[in-house]
Order: sequence, then C-alpha cells, then structure tokens
Amino acid sequence: MITNKTLPPKFPIQLNTAYFAQLIPELAQKYPNAPIEIYIYANSPPESIFNTSGVYVRGTFYTNVSVIQNNAPVGVFTLDLTVYTSVNVAVNEGNVTGKIDFLDLTLVQVSSQIGTIDCSGLNDVVRLAVTDFGIPLFNKHFASGIPIPVVAGLSFVQPTIIYGNDYIGITTNFKYVPPSEEEEPEV
Repeated sequence: MITNKTLPPKFPIQLNTAYFAQLIPELAQKYPNAPIEIYIYANSPPESIFNTSGVYVRGTFYTNVSVIQNNAPVGVFTLDLTVYTSVNVAVNEGNVTGKIDFLDLTLVQVSSQIGTIDCSGLNDVVRLAVTDFGIPLFNKHFASGIPIPVVAGLSFVQPTIIYGNDYIGITTNFKYVPPSEEEEPEV
C-alpha cells in the first residue's frame, strides 16, 4: 500500500484528491481534500525477454486507488499499469548485479466509480514516480547483487556478461590459488 506516509519526505507527488484535481476533476469533486491510498499488485508474472541486445522485462499490475472516508478506504478506480524496462546485468566482486533502465509505461482504465478517467496525464505522474522513486529503490536493492557460488581459492578474472536469444551468460578467466592448510575451506 502506498500512502503519503510511505513516500519519501521530499517526494513531489502528494496522495490526496486536491493534488489530482486537474488530472481527475471528478475525483476531487466527489471526494474533496481526501487522502488517497494506492494498492499495486501484479496481475500476472513478469515476462523476461533475453536477446542479443540485452534483457527486457515487462510487468503488468493492477493499481487500485481508494480515498479515505470516515477512516476507511473507499474504492474509486482501478488502472492496469504495464511497465517496460531494460536490465543491465553485470558481475561485480563475485556477485551478479542488476540495474534497471526505464523504457516506458502505459495506464489503462479497468474500472471506475467516478466515470471515465483520462489516463494520458496520469501517465506522466506515474512515470515521474517510477523514474524518481521505484527504479532507484530497485537499483539500490540489487546493487550488492547475488553471490556466484565458487570453489575455495577460485576467483574470476575480468568476467563479462553475454546476451543471446533466450539466455544470458558469463564469460571469464579464472585464477586459482590453493587455500593454505590453516584456512578453513569456504562452503
């Protein structure tokens, strides 16, 4: 759930009906100055595409928007959000890391209690939220990466990522230094 309390302090978007009055006038008219809560959940598994130019991911999500009335959420509308990204994969210090670069998104109305919603202006607002909040959060989380299992004494020398149709691979040279007897072998 996303609320004003869960957003960073200097986040440029405010989750209240007054903020969205120009984009969704019916929302502000029917629920003046009401706080907004947003629930986002995947409506299908993300689709990953591997080809010679890289890795691409498409995710589709339902975005349920509610206003708070008498301390309870009231469902107002649901949008289908489709996000397209590319993922740059790298090997850093024995870990596979990922960094998302934003490509595009689309919003489509699924249902509404306040009439038809023009999603064109909302696309810009959501794009701002994804590029300034969502992607940096993901990139920070995956900057440390996932460790590649290695044998004790074996290390990678200049690993590189290769992309192919339906796969991603790591090419590397190896350096092996037998562990000394005093050292405990790594598992």
